[in-house]
Amino acid sequence: MKFLHVSIFFAIYYPSFSQQAQMVTINGNLVDHSSNLPINNAVCFLKNNDHIGVVSDKNGSLVLSFPKTLIYDTLIVSSLAYERVSIPLSQIDTSKDLIKISMKERTLLLDELIIEATGYDLKKLVLNSVANISKNYPDRAHQLKGLYRRVSTEKKQYKYLEEAVVLVEDHDYKNYQRPSKIKVNAYRQSKDWGKIDTLMVKVLNKIREKAVKNFNLSNNSLHRLFESNYIRVFNKDGTHFNFNTLKGFIDDHYKFELVDILTPGRDTIYHVAFSEGPFPERPSGRTYLKINSSDLGIVEFQISSGFKGNNNLLHQVLVKFRKVDNRYYPYYIKTVQPRYINREIDDGEYDIEIYQFDEVKTKDFRKIRSKESINRLDMESHKSNSYDPGFWKDIDESGKYPVLDQGVKLSLEKNQSLEEQFEEASRQ
Repeated sequence: MKFLHVSIFFAIYYPSFSQQAQMVTINGNLVDHSSNLPINNAVCFLKNNDHIGVVSDKNGSLVLSFPKTLIYDTLIVSSLAYERVSIPLSQIDTSKDLIKISMKERTLLLDELIIEATGYDLKKLVLNSVANISKNYPDRAHQLKGLYRRVSTEKKQYKYLEEAVVLVEDHDYKNYQRPSKIKVNAYRQSKDWGKIDTLMVKVLNKIREKAVKNFNLSNNSLHRLFESNYIRVFNKDGTHFNFNTLKGFIDDHYKFELVDILTPGRDTIYHVAFSEGPFPERPSGRTYLKINSSDLGIVEFQISSGFKGNNNLLHQVLVKFRKVDNRYYPYYIKTVQPRYINREIDDGEYDIEIYQFDEVKTKDFRKIRSKESINRLDMESHKSNSYDPGFWKDIDESGKYPVLDQGVKLSLEKNQSLEEQFEEASRQ
């Protein structure tokens, strides 16, 4: 699962005089429920804003700060070999100097058929799942209908929102050279309240354009997000899910650990955490696969970098699949990555993007014409000045797509209602 990451990074520092929003801080201590010993390397994050997170230290201590507007969220504490803990933030007494959180050990009952003398062979399971990608994923052209959403943060406050109702036309996964087509049926955006340094942005855009040209990357955010489904390019050498690449590195560059066994319906899903690198450490749980034992399909994967040392999240991709006509199609794609818009390289500035697809068509659909498709090399090609409040009201009330988190909405409406922002942005 080695993958070429191209990072565009400029660090030009100068003093910051910005005012911090009202913050809430949790000082916690994680302990084993039975032994009362500290639990280190546990990942602690907010459920609906999981870019806000830390890792407990060797003493089980953690310090997590977040804006008061996110008090409606839930704290998630996750550690391998322990049951996940979920605590509504509104139920946590943050006035206390230290909050003790105890975690119970998890007991896994494994299928005896897949237990060997040396234990559970996770490497074999992962290799077999990758070897079966061509059998489990799209083998024909198809269309996905859904919602695109991007929210941007600064100092852990939300500063920008854009949404689009889209139609995506993709090919079979064996032909990774053929780009997808994306048609935008409706679009809206808020004001951008972030501290944008226009000169800095121009410089970064120039660098990004060169990287796009040299490495055949997408410059448009809608295309870039869709292409974060790395299983689409499993036939390309050097990518995460290329069998030959994985086979060559799996023995020396990977560590695996079984996190959980899930049994939705008649399926058995193995949740496998892994770490990779020349000297892989014990998996943290932030990078994982979920594999269906019945057909070896990967039903979900998450790949994260960061949350080490200074606890900053550098990049994260999460993709979930559902089965349609015996093939797995993505229904949820999410990325979290730093937002470079000024000279302050701050861990509170992120772009969080999602796709939520509610419809899959594998036949009898009208193809997207080239003139209808947005340009994957143009950053702005998906944006539109046409805003239809009635259409978006129907979308918001349909229940098809995830509702904007209440804390996020409050943060974005600090200075002006979202509806007024959408209307104003459409006139510019």
